[in-house]
Amino acid sequence: MPLWFQGLLTVGLAVALAHLALFATGRLFPADDKRSVDNTIISAALGTIGGAYALLLSFTISVVWHNYADTQAIVAREANAVADLERMSRGFSLPVQREVQDASRTYMRLTVDEEWELLAEGRSSVRADASLVELWHVYTEMPPADRSSSLYSQSLTRLNEIGDNRRMRLLTATESIPTVIVFLLYAGAAVTMTLTCLYAMKSRRLHRVLLTFLAAILSFGLFLISSLDQPFGTKLPISPEPLRYVLAHMQQLEY
Repeated sequence: MPLWFQGLLTVGLAVALAHLALFATGRLFPADDKRSVDNTIISAALGTIGGAYALLLSFTISVVWHNYADTQAIVAREANAVADLERMSRGFSLPVQREVQDASRTYMRLTVDEEWELLAEGRSSVRADASLVELWHVYTEMPPADRSSSLYSQSLTRLNEIGDNRRMRLLTATESIPTVIVFLLYAGAAVTMTLTCLYAMKSRRLHRVLLTFLAAILSFGLFLISSLDQPFGTKLPISPEPLRYVLAHMQQLEY
């Protein structure tokens, strides 16, 4: 199901529920001459609760967006570190170049083709992890003549960057908004919509229009949060394109 259709369906259902709630509250609390006093109380409550909820909603959207952008940067840094490692390997002997390239290509291929699907479930690929260990073995077992190169220490730095970024990427795949925050988001939306339904207006049509706008904005905000909160999920997944690009442009050595 396309993301735009999921969003449209979410907003549509929220608007329908809002109008159903308006009909129910109208039957339970019919308008009368004393409703102006009730409106004063409802208006005060709506201003207080609505303002607090708006701060919570905007803060949560800001947090999940920054986390999503940071995850994209982590993937890019991991790809860049592999690319740098492959380029620096050209300063070593030909057998070492081949070992580095083979291990790097295996790691990238397993990460893109196997591990990326597992990230949506918060899991990692055992084979991708093993291929990174194998890449480390290439450098720890490198001949002394190649270790004396100035590129050796820089290559180890890039290897550490690959491992660090991979661990951070795996960590972001398992992190999510705390349950208490999710509860407050949905409970706050429900209370805000209920107070809006209870507020009495002379024009029933205008009441429906305002309720529609409010329900659409709140539901879209919640949908956006749920999408960004899972950077490797099914709604708005981060692409492994930086890794694919590096894999496609790796030097092809002749055997």
